[in-house]
Amino acid sequence: MKDRVEAEANCVEERIHAYRKAIELHIQTLGIHHVLMQRLRDELHYDLQLLCFLQDLQSVLTETHLRMSRLSERLQEQLQILSATIGSQTCIPNELVFPEFQKVGLLQKRASAEFRKFRSQSRVVEQIFILSNKPNFKRTPIGIAELKTSCGLSKIKVLADYCDFLPAHVYSSTSLQAEIPEPSVMSNRTMEDIVIIDGKEASYMRSTRLYLNGFCLMSIILNGGLLQLGDPKAGLVRIGDKNYTFSTNSALNQFVNSPASYLDALEKMVIAMPQLINTLGLQREPKFAQLAISKVLELVNKRPLRQEFGTQTTTHIQQEHQFDEDTLFLRSKELESKQTHSTQTCGSHFSRDSSSQVWLPRDKSTQSLFGKGTTMPLRLKYFENLRGPPDFKFNPVDILLDV
Repeated sequence: MKDRVEAEANCVEERIHAYRKAIELHIQTLGIHHVLMQRLRDELHYDLQLLCFLQDLQSVLTETHLRMSRLSERLQEQLQILSATIGSQTCIPNELVFPEFQKVGLLQKRASAEFRKFRSQSRVVEQIFILSNKPNFKRTPIGIAELKTSCGLSKIKVLADYCDFLPAHVYSSTSLQAEIPEPSVMSNRTMEDIVIIDGKEASYMRSTRLYLNGFCLMSIILNGGLLQLGDPKAGLVRIGDKNYTFSTNSALNQFVNSPASYLDALEKMVIAMPQLINTLGLQREPKFAQLAISKVLELVNKRPLRQEFGTQTTTHIQQEHQFDEDTLFLRSKELESKQTHSTQTCGSHFSRDSSSQVWLPRDKSTQSLFGKGTTMPLRLKYFENLRGPPDFKFNPVDILLDV
């Protein structure tokens, strides 16, 4: 499984290298708004997300393999201890072997849990492989065209290799113009509380969380949504609790001149290209919550709620179901104070047809099967002294049993 994931990651990484090199080769001649450049950019975004998912999966499989190896070593050690303790003896005290057997059982239980977890992970990996080999999305000559995942890109660092793979007829598309903020409009607005952090100081702030997953804001705005990782050595700009990083010093200075206008331009760009929301980590922002992939899937997969026939209400009114011990204990205590009644109403689960009704007894003193209020006394009559001579008289006896 680990080898298959590694091979798939290498294949995706080769495509990413080809996309980046193609963009570097032809961006000067075709321009950033050319259809081919936008297509390559989308391909690059989707493959980067897939590569991030595969890399995380590789780390998970490596950790699982290490845990299983450690459990196997400990299990072998315990078995060797048991073998040395028992030896050739046929009778051994319990206190010498039972603790060791208990340790072996616990290790075996942990190993079984790890194996079940690995089986569930392998099923997910198989689905990814099926999606890659026989995809339900459109596949183009340059790779995957539509692959939506919610993985981030903060751990990705891709190096471009020289690769010439595109045919000549691909460049026949016309260019598209994107909306870029005008400098005259951008210079009219400013923003307060801006803190500029020098590159040397930013290099020591490794634990600082970068906004937009560390991508350069100016590259997204000026290059039509092209993602480019920022360089902390160029400096950081802190606005409130958000830290922005930039690819170059000139991009940082350009942003500082009119940050509010550039932030508005970023919002428009993300709304126009919703595929950037999850990549930039903006799916929890209130402005873009309705455009996130999870919200779109809720609208697509939304199904009508089932209703009960008699009352026309939803079958499961309670949305959240809790099954922990504390909640079940409180519910059981609430049921102790409940009482049944003999009326046929909605409160007693009135059925649809009268033939299916369960009519309770008239007397409400008891709801049990046997009792004075629900059961009639039993009258029996038998004859005694039936055996004997012909002149012997038998005696009839009447009995009233109250059951």
